[in-house]
Amino acid sequence: MNLVALYPQPKDVEKFNSDYNEHILFLNKKLNIPTDVTAYEVTNFVSGPFGEPAYYKMWVMPFDSQKALNSLMGD
Repeated sequence: MNLVALYPQPKDVEKFNSDYNEHILFLNKKLNIPTDVTAYEVTNFVSGPFGEPAYYKMWVMPFDSQKALNSLMGD
């Protein structure tokens, strides 16, 4: 099971990247993930022959089960 976040194209890329990096640091701290470990995958979308993609970034974190995800979310 995966938790997926899709981020649309930001109006201010620099601000988005700054905020996103702060959020990732907070997430790592909250989940006790060492900064040198990546417990998730990040995909950055780029323009192609059909123009700009609808999304800027996709973040995916795997979980063993719905129960494991719910535990993280505080349920």
